[in-house]
Amino acid sequence: YRKFDLEEYDYKSDPLGEAIWLPLGRKYAKTYPLELSNPKEKDISWLKNIVSKICEQFKQLIELNGLNEVLYTKEGKPRPERIAQKTFQAVADTYCRANNIDISPEVNSGKGPVDFKFVINGNTKILVEVKLTTNTRLIHGYKTQLEEYKKSERTDEAFYLVIDNGGSQSKIQSLLGLHSDYKNKGFKTHELVIIDSKIKPSASKA
Repeated sequence: YRKFDLEEYDYKSDPLGEAIWLPLGRKYAKTYPLELSNPKEKDISWLKNIVSKICEQFKQLIELNGLNEVLYTKEGKPRPERIAQKTFQAVADTYCRANNIDISPEVNSGKGPVDFKFVINGNTKILVEVKLTTNTRLIHGYKTQLEEYKKSERTDEAFYLVIDNGGSQSKIQSLLGLHSDYKNKGFKTHELVIIDSKIKPSASKA
């Protein structure tokens, strides 16, 4: 063990984004506060509305306010999916703390760890799964993986948060088509949120 040569991680340049996601996510959440209702009686409908607003706020921070920078290296290469997940956690946790919502990352109830579980009143829960479009199991995550998580957690409510970081556009269209087909057939579907995180030229250069 002592002879093992372990390469040190450069936290100063932080190429994988291991150090920057938490302070940056919290900074953006505080810079762009989200006003949420806080009634005395909180039920699944209220929680679903809150989670939806958090997802939409995260979408805006990524697409319009520059938070997408944490998802790429300085060279413009996509960082691992866990950085996107942790950045969402940092943003969502800031909003949840103010509303007494428990957010638990990577909860494993027997079918593997779901990315996030939002809980109120002890057992009222909504799941959120985060996937990059470069993930080869993007469709599988929607069709199978999240369904298994819902069964394990005994909830019908879940959000599938898809971050487009330059993956297959045809796969995105297939996902949208599948989601639409399920809804047209009257199936209970996950809430689908697609976020464009691709780096775009600044307005001054466009």
